[in-house]
Amino acid sequence: MMNLRDTIAHQYRLRTSSWRRLPDFLILGTQKGGTTSLYQYIIEHPAIISATRKEIRYFFNPKEYLDGQTSLGWYKSHFPFNWSPFQPQSFLTGEATPEYLYIPHTPERTAATIPQAKLIILLRDPIKRAYSQYRHNVRRNVEKLSFSDAIAREEERIGPYRERVETDPTYLKIDYNRFGYQNRGVYWRQLDRWQRCFPDEQFLILKSEDFFANPEDSVNQVFAFLGLSPLSLKEYPVNNSGNAAPLPIDAQTHQTLVDFFQPHNQKLVERLGPKFQY
Repeated sequence: MMNLRDTIAHQYRLRTSSWRRLPDFLILGTQKGGTTSLYQYIIEHPAIISATRKEIRYFFNPKEYLDGQTSLGWYKSHFPFNWSPFQPQSFLTGEATPEYLYIPHTPERTAATIPQAKLIILLRDPIKRAYSQYRHNVRRNVEKLSFSDAIAREEERIGPYRERVETDPTYLKIDYNRFGYQNRGVYWRQLDRWQRCFPDEQFLILKSEDFFANPEDSVNQVFAFLGLSPLSLKEYPVNNSGNAAPLPIDAQTHQTLVDFFQPHNQKLVERLGPKFQY
């Protein structure tokens, strides 16, 4: 619930939304792939002005996108003015919503609104990503099953909604978003949807493991992609602790995941090259 100061600021941004700009770039995902850290690092560049928050969650949510009360003016209200004496004369702005990569119909909505946007994607080992998402759900108290049971019951939990979510742009079921531990790691299918809507030159696809190991190099790849000068930050605070630790997954569940992802990972390699072999 917003306090009075936040309410006044929100109304001011809404009333001035027509003078504000749409984002120049989006970080599309993947969830638990390092998007929070990457966004925090790149907004340190003097030529980037951040949105009011990292995740605006506009394009993937039918209610946000289609509801007249939360339409384009609402989205623009999160971004800086086109011009202000308190801003650099030339700057970029953007946001990072990791659901964008995963949720169907998001690419079409994005292309209809910001067709020139630069699109940045982090892809993480899908098994480690799935377990990290599971732990995130446990911490938020929305997951009661063990990891092995959650994997075994994934299709039972999201299958009944899959066809409608993927064919009806006005429908989204939270369970499809929340419990798709394996489904979220089928990266080639998600990329296919996006690459049918945007040309290849508007994508920068990075490997999360490279970003975790050498954030400065990955961040400067992003700056180069955005047409900005390189920058070395004083520090790169770690927001993904434990990335190198062995996963506490039983052997049978691990093998189930290996078998599930093997054909999908192969299709990813065919699309992006051997660097993305998991």
